[in-house]
Amino acid sequence: MASVPPVPLTSFHPSFCQGNVPETRVDSEALRKLREADAQTVSLALEALDRDSSAELPPELAGLMERLPASLLPPGLDIPSVLANWKLASTEEAKVLLSSLNVLATFFGDGPNFPPIDTDLDPDSDDGLSSFETGIEGTGAEVGRRDPDSLDQKLALLEMEPAGFVKDDVEPEPPRPSGQAIRDYHLRSVIKRAQFGLMIELSTIPPYLYAMYSIKPLGEHNVRARELIRVILQQEMLHLSLSGNLMAALGGLPRLYDPRVVPQYPGYVLCSQSKVHLEALTPSALERFVRIESPETIDQPTAYLASDYRTIGAFYDDLIERIRHLPDSQFKKSMKRQFDGKDFFNSEILFPITNRITAQRALDIIVEQGEGNLNAEDSHYEVFKNLLSGPPCDVYNVRTDPQTEHYKPRNYPNPRGYIHQLCLSFDAAYCYLLQTIEQVWRTNTPGRLTLLRNIHSIMSSVLTPLAEILVHQELTLKGPDGKFLHAAPCFNYYPMVNGIAAPALSPRQLHQALVEEVKNALAAFPTRRDPNMKTEAINVAKKVSDAADRAAIVAKAAAKDTAQKAADTKKTADAANKAVNPGPDDPRLSTEAKVAATEKAAADAKKVTDAAAASSEASSIFATVEEIRKRTGELQVALEVTGADHNDLAARIGQQALRFADQTVAIAEVARRMGFKADAEAAEREAKAARDAGIQIHRDRQRVIEKATLARLLSYIKGSLAPPPSTTPSA
Repeated sequence: MASVPPVPLTSFHPSFCQGNVPETRVDSEALRKLREADAQTVSLALEALDRDSSAELPPELAGLMERLPASLLPPGLDIPSVLANWKLASTEEAKVLLSSLNVLATFFGDGPNFPPIDTDLDPDSDDGLSSFETGIEGTGAEVGRRDPDSLDQKLALLEMEPAGFVKDDVEPEPPRPSGQAIRDYHLRSVIKRAQFGLMIELSTIPPYLYAMYSIKPLGEHNVRARELIRVILQQEMLHLSLSGNLMAALGGLPRLYDPRVVPQYPGYVLCSQSKVHLEALTPSALERFVRIESPETIDQPTAYLASDYRTIGAFYDDLIERIRHLPDSQFKKSMKRQFDGKDFFNSEILFPITNRITAQRALDIIVEQGEGNLNAEDSHYEVFKNLLSGPPCDVYNVRTDPQTEHYKPRNYPNPRGYIHQLCLSFDAAYCYLLQTIEQVWRTNTPGRLTLLRNIHSIMSSVLTPLAEILVHQELTLKGPDGKFLHAAPCFNYYPMVNGIAAPALSPRQLHQALVEEVKNALAAFPTRRDPNMKTEAINVAKKVSDAADRAAIVAKAAAKDTAQKAADTKKTADAANKAVNPGPDDPRLSTEAKVAATEKAAADAKKVTDAAAASSEASSIFATVEEIRKRTGELQVALEVTGADHNDLAARIGQQALRFADQTVAIAEVARRMGFKADAEAAEREAKAARDAGIQIHRDRQRVIEKATLARLLSYIKGSLAPPPSTTPSA
C-alpha cells in the first residue's frame, strides 16, 4: 500500500452548512474536529496498517477516534469493535474507517462544504450526477489517497461517474506549459460553480434578515435602516433566483433545502474570509457586512480552488469567464422552470436565462448590485458603509447565533417550551420556503403558480410574524452588558434529531410539519396569567387619575412657589445691590470691586432666570398632567361601557400611564431642583407605579396579539399554503 500524503486543511470552513450527509451522518461538529494534525495521523495509520495488520494504533490515533463522535463513522461500523485495548480488533474495518476519514478530509480541505450537484444533461439517460452521496459511500483506498490540486479534481473524488459516461461537447482549453493550472471549461464545472453561487447568496440572507428583525420599528432612523436592508434582501433574493436560473438553464437541478446546503452560524461566507453571525444590527455587525460585500480592488490571478477565491467578486469573475466559453447549445429550453421579473417584486433585473448573453448579464447584475463593484453608489457595500458611518439603530437585545436546540425545555426553562416551539415553527417555515423556491426550478406544471404564491406568502405572512413574536420574548439570560437577552429566529435546518440533520422531507410532509409546529406553539402559549385587560386597565386608569390629581397639585404648587421665589430673589438682589454697591460702573469703586459687583449681579440674574424657567416648566407639566388625567378618565368611561374590542382601549390607557410616568419624573426633577425633597420623592414613587402599570398593560396586549397571530397563522398555513398536487421535477 502506497504512502498517503498529508491532507491540507488550510481553508477549512466546515461550519458553512448545518448539514450532515444523512447517509453517513456526518455533522459539522465532527468535521470541525478533523484538523490538519488529525489528517496527518490518519495518513500515518493507514501506512502502519499496510505494513503490519497487527500494528497497534498509535496513541494519538486512538485519541482522534475518541474525539470523533459516532455521527462521523460509516453506518454499521461499531467503534468498540475497532478499538480493543488500543489494538485493532478488525484491520479491514479500521481501513474502511480511516479511508472514509481521509476522503472527508480531502473533500472538505478545499474550503467550505461544497454542494452536492444534480445535473440533467440528458433526461433519457442515467448519467445525472449524485456526486455527494456516491463519493462519501466510496471508501476504497485509491479514493482516500489522491491528493487533488484543483477544485474539479477534488469534486471528481466524489463523483465516480458511471461506466461509459460521455464527456460534454465542450472541448477544454489546450494544455498550458508545465507548472500552470488549466481552467476546466466543461459544462459540469460551470454547473457546480453556479450552485456555489447559489450558496453564496443563500449564506448572506439569514444574517441580513436577522439584523433587520432586530431593529425596533420606531423612529425615522430605524425605519429607514429597516427599509434599506429590506431592499438589499429583495436584491439578494433576486440574485438567488438568477443563480438558480443559470443552473436550470444549464440543465442542473438547484438545491436549497438540503442539510449540506443550508448555512449555519457562526460560519464563513463562501469565497470570503469573513466570519458572519446572526446578530443584532450593531456597528460590529455592520463592519462584518461591509467586509462581506467588499469590492474587488486589485487584479487577482485566476482561481482554481474554492479557497483561492479571496472575494466573492473574484469568484463571479471566474464564473463569468467560464460562461464565455460555453456555446449557446449548452443552454436548455427551460424558461418555464425559471423565475422572471413578474414572479419577484415585478423586477426588471430578473429574467430567464437562455444563452451566454443573458447568463453574463445575470452575473453582471449580481456583481454590480452587491459584490465586487467599486462604482455603484447604491451597492450593498455602499449602503452598509453609510449605515455604519451614521448613528446606531435602536435594536432588541437579541441573542447572538441562537440555535433552536438552545431553547429546549431541558436547556432553557421557558414556559412549556413556548420559545422552542416558536423557533421550530420558524425553522420549518424557513425550510418550506427554501424547498418551495427549489421546486420552481424543478417543475413546469400548472402547480408552478401555487408555488410562486406560496413563496410570497411564506416570506411576508409567516416568517415575518413569527420573527416579530420571537424578538419580543425576553429571556432569563443576560448579555455581557448585564441586560436581559431576547429570543430571535435561528434559521436552522428542519428537521433535526438530537442536533443531527435528518433526511429532507417531501413538500407535503414539510407543510404538515409546519402546521404541527405552529399548532404546538399555540398549545405551549404561556397561560400562567391570562390577562383580563379590561379590568386591569380600568384599575390603572383610576390609579393614574388619582396620581394625576396629586401630581397636578405638586406641579401647580411648584410653579407658584418657583415664580414667587424668582420674584423674591430679584427684589432682594436689587435692594442689596442698591444699598451696598453703587453699581459696577461707579467711578468710586476699585477694579476688584467692580469685578465682584459684576459677578454678583450675574449670579443674581441667573437665580432669577432659573426660578422663572422652573416655574414655566412646572406650569407646562401641570397642563400636560391635567390633559393626561382628562384623557385617561375619558378612556376609563369608554372602557367601562364597551362590550367588545376593549383591548385597544386598554392599550391606550397603558400609553397614557407611560406618558404620565414621564411627566411625573419631570415633576420630581423640578421639585428636587427647587429644594422640595419630599415632593420629589413622592413624585418618583408615583412615576414608578405608573410606568410599571403601563408596561404590564403593554405586555398583556402583546400576549393577546401573539395568541391571535398564532391562531391566524395556523388557519392560514393549513388552508392556503399547501403544496400543489404534484411537484415532481420535470425534464
